[in-house]
Amino acid sequence: MSGKCISCIFIVFLSVILPTISRAQELTADVVIHRGSEQTRGKLLRGKNAVRLELPEEGRGATTGTVVIYDQARQVTYFLNPAMKSYVERPGPAGGGIVGLFVPQKDNPCALLPHVSKQGDCRQIGAEQVNGRSTEKWQATQTRGGRTITEYAWVDSELHIAIKWQTIDQVTGQLDNIHVVSQPASLFAPPSDYRKLEMPARAPSSD
Repeated sequence: MSGKCISCIFIVFLSVILPTISRAQELTADVVIHRGSEQTRGKLLRGKNAVRLELPEEGRGATTGTVVIYDQARQVTYFLNPAMKSYVERPGPAGGGIVGLFVPQKDNPCALLPHVSKQGDCRQIGAEQVNGRSTEKWQATQTRGGRTITEYAWVDSELHIAIKWQTIDQVTGQLDNIHVVSQPASLFAPPSDYRKLEMPARAPSSD
C-alpha cells in the first residue's frame, strides 16, 4: 500500500476516533481497515488526552510504518517515521487542513461523520452489537451533484467513540480486541532520539 494511501487512511481514521478523546477511557485496540480488496491492520493506543495510531507498511515490519500521535492538550499532531527516526510536528487540531473534523459539539455523534453531516442530514438509525459491544448506529447523508452519499459510524455506548465506520469512499474499518487499560505517557510524544523535520511550505493560493 502506498504512503499516500496510508496517509489518507489516517485522516479518515482520525476523523472518526478523535472527536471524543477528552471523555474516552484509556485503551488499546487492533485497527482493521478495508479499502477495496486491500486490508490494513494496525494499533490504536489512547491515553488521557492523546491518541496514537500505528499502521505498518504492507508486507513490512512495524518499524517501517507510519505513526501518528495527536496531543489534544497541546493541540498538536506528530507524524513519526520510525525507519528514519524523524518526525514532523503540525500545530493545531488533528488533520491540519481538515480542522473542522476535530472541533465537534460536545456529545454530538454527528461530529464523527464530518464530511457529510455538516451540510447534510445526520441521525441515529438504530442500535447494534459490534464484536459483543453495544453501539448506536449513526448515518449521515448528503446530495452532491444529484448523487446521494452516505457515511456511517457505530458509536460505542460505553467508550463514546466510533468502533466501526464506513466512509463516503467506501473505506470501512473497525476496532478489534479492545482492552481498557492505562497507557504510559511516553507513548504520546516523539522519542528523544528522533530528529524533528520542518513542515513543507504550502504552495500559495491561486485565488
